[in-house]
Amino acid sequence: MKLNTVENIIEILNNIVSEEDINKKDKLAYDFADTVLDTEEDIVSEEVDQILCDLAMEINYFVANETHRKQDSYYYGPEKLDSNIEEAVKKLRSIK
Repeated sequence: MKLNTVENIIEILNNIVSEEDINKKDKLAYDFADTVLDTEEDIVSEEVDQILCDLAMEINYFVANETHRKQDSYYYGPEKLDSNIEEAVKKLRSIK
């Protein structure tokens, strides 16, 4: 997963939002978060990196399985995941 331009990042995030299969959405979201958090250098810029790190930390509370999601009030489902991603995309577009 390449996070080398804002446009590329927005495309990846839009793909997560548009994924209808909850299991695929789960994998895409966690793969994205892992990539962001495992990257040692700033992604594109310090500002972009901060937006993505904040989103990656939020993704850690996304739980695809509704039964498991009920185990903790901090866990959330696909609607909030999409909302968090869309908010990050707005922030990214504002700094392009």
